[in-house]
Amino acid sequence: MKHQFFFLFSNCIPVSGLSQAIIYDLQFHRYKIIPKLLHTVLNIKGKTVDETKKEFHNKYNLGIDQYYTKLADEGFGFFTNEPEYFPEIELGFAFPGIISNAIIDIDLESNFDFSRIFIELQSCGCDTVQLRFYFPAKLMDLNLILNNLVDSSIKSVEILVPFSSEFTKNNINEFVDLNKRIRKIIFHKWDVNQNQYHIDDVVLFFLPNELDYINDCGYIEKSEFVTNIRFFTEALHFNTCLHKKVSINTKGEIMNCPSLNIKFGNIDSTSILNVVNSKKFQQLWHINKDKVHICKHCEYRYMCSDCRAFRSSESIYSKPSKCSYNPHKRNNLINFQ
Repeated sequence: MKHQFFFLFSNCIPVSGLSQAIIYDLQFHRYKIIPKLLHTVLNIKGKTVDETKKEFHNKYNLGIDQYYTKLADEGFGFFTNEPEYFPEIELGFAFPGIISNAIIDIDLESNFDFSRIFIELQSCGCDTVQLRFYFPAKLMDLNLILNNLVDSSIKSVEILVPFSSEFTKNNINEFVDLNKRIRKIIFHKWDVNQNQYHIDDVVLFFLPNELDYINDCGYIEKSEFVTNIRFFTEALHFNTCLHKKVSINTKGEIMNCPSLNIKFGNIDSTSILNVVNSKKFQQLWHINKDKVHICKHCEYRYMCSDCRAFRSSESIYSKPSKCSYNPHKRNNLINFQ
């Protein structure tokens, strides 16, 4: 072993925090907390196991052996005599469209030309649309909206809507059958006396409380952590909450985010493509976690989403106010709400 090299698999990336570190496994969507010293060891490149030990004056020989073996046993790394065959993974981020996701808020006063909106979003390269209803929309109305996607390149649709008695399993099954792009439906104000149900290939949530779309966001929760190559590489370079995202509020105003009170014109008179291509609209895209106070010292920074709407201070670079974790104190993530 001592003349071999130890490598983490290229999809396993060590990230250091203030007091501990994490190995992100971007292929198997998992992570492992490790000591900062091990992070230092793993970042020594081009040296055999024996040469690595000498970097620490052989003070940690047993610990290095134990950790290497444990990481190999758990599928995070391996020993090799041929290091030249194992290049590091490319960590650039690329998405073909100027926009990847769009949120459209709809209330009873909204009067949208969905055909035109979807065509504009398609021209931006958008592949996911979230429709958020402020009223118990009828399935007939939902079908009329989604019919505008028949020839669209938009790939997936998420729907948030107050629950109503019309949303039976049979009706929703038929609705999903007609609209293959639906990937998720969140019913809120759900009647707890109604039975929940499951439909294949669609994520369903039944929430008893009414959602406050504007304020019920920005929470940093362990259950929402994402460990995959797309999220990680985007987080390295951009703000994961705002980058390539656009929203349209109930009045048709174009925004970065529904919770950010910054408007860039109305869809009735303004081109979505022109807005999202502007430097002003994209300004917040470049605030990644390495620029955010406190977050830049956090070992979880490339797996959690960010929020520039709800911040701990007025500074645009301040920590999300709805995150309870402090890497300076290393309080347990169990405290996350």
